[in-house]
Amino acid sequence: MQSAGNLLDWHPHVHLLISWGLFRRDGSFLPVEWTPDAETVARLFRHKVLRMLLEEGAIEEHVVGNLLAWPHTGFGGHVSREIPADAKTPNTVARYMTQIPGTPY
Repeated sequence: MQSAGNLLDWHPHVHLLISWGLFRRDGSFLPVEWTPDAETVARLFRHKVLRMLLEEGAIEEHVVGNLLAWPHTGFGGHVSREIPADAKTPNTVARYMTQIPGTPY
């Protein structure tokens, strides 16, 4: 989880890099055929985060209602089976995800 954006402003956010399948103990890879759309991923993640915050007592139901009423909920997703062409290698993406905000990767 990162807590700031490139300008070091308060901007908590999470990056996930997930494989499109399962790695077996023998080293082989079993790909997953189904690809969810970005909106479904964002909606599911939003639901899980808000439910967890409710269960932990960090927020109340009226706060959830307020958050869900905003035109932009603050939850988004990008789903792709490939690293974008502008990223040189998967390591570049992984380094970006683990960088300290405001530092070059």
